[in-house]
Amino acid sequence: MEGSLVERGRRLFTTVEGQALPVRGLTAAVAVGLPLLVGTFTGHPYTGLVAALGAYLAAFRFPLGTYGEKARSLGGVLTAIAGGSLIGGLLSGHHWIAVVVVPCVLFVGSAVPRLGITFGLATLFAFIRPTTENFVRDGLVELSGALFLGVLIMAPWPGRRLRPMRESLAAVAEALAEALGVVTAQPGALEWEERRTAASAAIAGARATYALYNVSNEDNRPQRLLNTLSRISREIVALRALIEAEAVYPLRHNADAEIRAAVAVLAARLRPVAEAIETSAEGSWPEADALATQRLIDREAKIRRATFKGEEDLVALALVAQVRRSLQRIGTSIDSAGRIVADGITIRPSLRLPDAPHPSSWWEGLASAIRTRPGLYLQALRVSVAGLVAMVIWVGFDVPHGYWLLITAVICLQGTYGETVEMVVQRIGGGALGGVLAAVLLSLAPGKTALALIIVCMVWIAFTLRPINYTVWTFSLTPLIMMILDFGAPVPWSEAVIRIFLNIGGGVLAVLAARLLWPSAGVHDPSALFARLSGSLGALVRVAAAPAEEAPPLIASLQSARKATEEVADMARRLAHHPVPDLERVARLREAVAAAQRIRDHVITVTGMSRAEPGEAGPVTSILNQVADHLEETASALQVGDSSLPILDLDDLLADLDEHLSSLAKQRRAEVIAGMTPEETTPLRRDLLSAAAVRHALRGLRADVSDLTTALSR
Repeated sequence: MEGSLVERGRRLFTTVEGQALPVRGLTAAVAVGLPLLVGTFTGHPYTGLVAALGAYLAAFRFPLGTYGEKARSLGGVLTAIAGGSLIGGLLSGHHWIAVVVVPCVLFVGSAVPRLGITFGLATLFAFIRPTTENFVRDGLVELSGALFLGVLIMAPWPGRRLRPMRESLAAVAEALAEALGVVTAQPGALEWEERRTAASAAIAGARATYALYNVSNEDNRPQRLLNTLSRISREIVALRALIEAEAVYPLRHNADAEIRAAVAVLAARLRPVAEAIETSAEGSWPEADALATQRLIDREAKIRRATFKGEEDLVALALVAQVRRSLQRIGTSIDSAGRIVADGITIRPSLRLPDAPHPSSWWEGLASAIRTRPGLYLQALRVSVAGLVAMVIWVGFDVPHGYWLLITAVICLQGTYGETVEMVVQRIGGGALGGVLAAVLLSLAPGKTALALIIVCMVWIAFTLRPINYTVWTFSLTPLIMMILDFGAPVPWSEAVIRIFLNIGGGVLAVLAARLLWPSAGVHDPSALFARLSGSLGALVRVAAAPAEEAPPLIASLQSARKATEEVADMARRLAHHPVPDLERVARLREAVAAAQRIRDHVITVTGMSRAEPGEAGPVTSILNQVADHLEETASALQVGDSSLPILDLDDLLADLDEHLSSLAKQRRAEVIAGMTPEETTPLRRDLLSAAAVRHALRGLRADVSDLTTALSR
């Protein structure tokens, strides 16, 4: 057990979670450091300190994303700072009133994500600032510091306007290249599942980012590129299903080596596309490797000759042919993406403005949030109670610098017990080391100018390294806050030690709050989630069963199913972080999530490979409709709390599909014997290729739907 704890601690302190962002660090350093330096040189250090605090509070929730997203985020941050400064200024000197008001502020900030923790921190910092005659003026100065950072962030530099969109699209291309690189892995390989999930998440993120750009219809190249990358994703999923199906039909003359070589070529062609998207460089990526393609064609021809000599299975040959065609479609889509990138990814601004929300929509939104997101408000109440306890200890016992107890408690208190413990371990470790560093720097700094320069460097380091690891962030954040708050009057070593212990105390308080106050917050009755999951998957399968001219958009159905799957996955995550987790229930939820993901992949395969018309597809349409009926009936049963879920019986229809496939194979063999060349494309050959490709997917769909029903029924 001890070894596992040591290993867990090592992971928390050494895991690299993201990439360093030096530009973000420089922006924050300028916004925080310049007011301090100007205030020092002009003889108004306190004014500079207040402005620097405003910039720091805004940087603490550094807005990211597109310009629209940044503007909305900055609007919430500025509102939180303005309101917090006003409330904190009114509370200054009234400690016991603050004991009541500050927890209320924390509740509002936690319950309204747009305000966030910034609302509470702004109130606290204004409360602990030296009392002045004009706190309104101080609030305006603090707000000006935040606005200064906002100006730096929103500066319309030409190279930055499209950066978030480019980065998100490049991330999709890179994730697809990674998924393509492992598409030939053994069936059941965990690596494929991880890369497939990462690619799906990247596409969802790119769609969300692109939606934030208010664009005209005159330039749709970014949308075309995103659609092309999404098409590549679906083709990769279908290719994986074909490769898994091919493994069921082992060939004497298999094409595994040729397929792996062709896949490697496609992955190598896709990675430069990702680089060109992000760097805005003109597209120059490898051309299609004709040699690798020709080798696969030659191998297929060899298998075809062996098949019509009776040495190989005709269904297996059809699968190899479908693999080759899938690879060709992926290559064609990569070429399309390359042409779009080479033409330039630009967006012409539009003057369209969003519709103003109706006043009643605010109340409707609040009622809906309370009804559908109870965990958010329970977490807000938990933060408020923890803040109340910290305030009582601070004020009641007149603890020097007791605000550190409050800061640590509310920052570390996460949505689940497990996440809170991890946060506390990281913060206490990083905070203790950072506190020692701050004491050393505060004692060695020869004057305010030197201290301001040190703060500038620390801000740059802190915000540059923030995405890498939370422990690294707290290590640099703690001395930063201490130096900013003590800019006017450096503190002795003894008080620095007290702050370290207050950090530890705040962490303990956060752990106790997470353990004792509604530890199951956000883990409510899963029936509604399960019903949404089963219903969304049923609607998705119904899309695959519908005729092409009547089918609803596949993308919307995939997104709906993905969102429902993520909700169940989030419940599993919360349960896993419970103080005493129900491991069996967590395992069942994860089984349901995995089954739902595979169902989505099977539907993608069927829609991509089923080329025949409904009347010519044999029992395929009937199978899909029966699966959709089953999922919708399961959703209805879950919605009303019925524990006896329906049973999916497809044995007869799958047997009919096997007979249909066998009949197609016999007809195709007879067609060739009658004089038709094996390479010539005929309607019969197309039907055989389609039926062979979807057979394995439909059997997998049946198995995974049964697994999903079993997991949900428990």
